[in-house]
Amino acid sequence: MRRRLEFPLLPLLLAALAACGRGGETGRSQAQASAPAPVTPLPPVSVAWLDSLARDYVARKHLVGLSVGVAQGDSIVFARGYGFASLADHSPVTPGTRFAVGSVTKQFTCASVLLLQESGRISMRDPVSKYYPHLTQAEEVTLLDLGNHVSGYRDYYPLDFVDREMERPTTADSVIAEYATRPLDFAPGTRWSYSNTNFLMLGRVVEKVSGVPYGTFLAQHILTPLG
Repeated sequence: MRRRLEFPLLPLLLAALAACGRGGETGRSQAQASAPAPVTPLPPVSVAWLDSLARDYVARKHLVGLSVGVAQGDSIVFARGYGFASLADHSPVTPGTRFAVGSVTKQFTCASVLLLQESGRISMRDPVSKYYPHLTQAEEVTLLDLGNHVSGYRDYYPLDFVDREMERPTTADSVIAEYATRPLDFAPGTRWSYSNTNFLMLGRVVEKVSGVPYGTFLAQHILTPLG
């Protein structure tokens, strides 16, 4: 049996719209009767405790360096760097040190696909075969499966370090052709397994549908609008 992981936002949104549509005095009285209790403010963040926690973590894990930022409400209450930005010159990490973005891009990839879905140009229910017809069981795997890491496609980069294969120049489609044409690790939707291959495919789907490079799409539809 196929098991699906679903986005729970749509039912909640529909329920909210239904409540808003009731209108009249009845709607207002119901809203007043069910108004939530005032939220108790969170206690102030202990800067000394956070600093101690970060220092201890760096020491125990033998980390080279990291930066920590904590926001409470609308304010940044803690922002400090620890360790070194470079072992060559022992320059320190600061709150403004830039790190490799890594898998933080995955949330932007899903956001891009959802933006295309909102405009009617794509659906998370689309089978992978619509965009890559020759991949393994592509007609059985959906874009939602890719985003939820339940596709069964082998991860092209499961290591915690960069090996020789990762250092060779290649293209996204070449990696997809190599790893997504192998037998699936499991039947789609039956297991969860983190796979960078999934998101490489989603990123290429964004490019195929939008007609622009991934970075250009992000700049036009997410980064620039957000300032």
